[in-house]
Amino acid sequence: MATKKTKSSKTKPRKKAPAKKKAVKRPAPRTKAAVRKTKPIATRSKMRAPRFDPKKKKLGDILKKAIKGEEDGLHFYSLLAERAANPDAKRKLEGLRDDETRHKATLTAMYRKLVGGEIGKLPVRGINALRKVFAKGHLDTRKTEMEFILLAIEAELAATKYYREQKALMQDQEFVDIFDQLADEEHRHFELLQAEKDALSGNYNWFAYGDASPMED
Repeated sequence: MATKKTKSSKTKPRKKAPAKKKAVKRPAPRTKAAVRKTKPIATRSKMRAPRFDPKKKKLGDILKKAIKGEEDGLHFYSLLAERAANPDAKRKLEGLRDDETRHKATLTAMYRKLVGGEIGKLPVRGINALRKVFAKGHLDTRKTEMEFILLAIEAELAATKYYREQKALMQDQEFVDIFDQLADEEHRHFELLQAEKDALSGNYNWFAYGDASPMED
């Protein structure tokens, strides 16, 4: 009797045993002594911050204050010259404005040469009190010509004093020479304004007076 052939049963693939995880070798914790030894090496590659120079900082502060004062002065004289109806007064005021502009340029060049870098933000207060009469870019309309000239005289005296005092604190001869020159020019401004004050006391006006205030736009 023929025997029936039995179908050979398919053998299931054996599952591979999971590979053993390799043990990760962790470094041993460093001791305090090891940390101290490696710390200097890590910092050697870093760039060192520039050293603070107190002399340059002081010189920079002096020059910034002076630049602010000259900036206020040129703005003050420029606004007065715009409103001057008297040709002689206008010419003198424009001359004062141009001198202050030149002074500012001289001080700015000195700052870049002796201190270096950009000047940045100037202080709110300069070497004089001229900023007191600025109101949104315009002159205080309540003041008279005499009040303006007295303020200008006070400002020029303050500038003269500032340049003479500050030059004594520095040893750089170029700095001393320039501050000497600025002090002399500010004093000449004072003398010119004194003469204008005497003229205003007589029959002389800077501005044309009409129905409106002479300071109105």
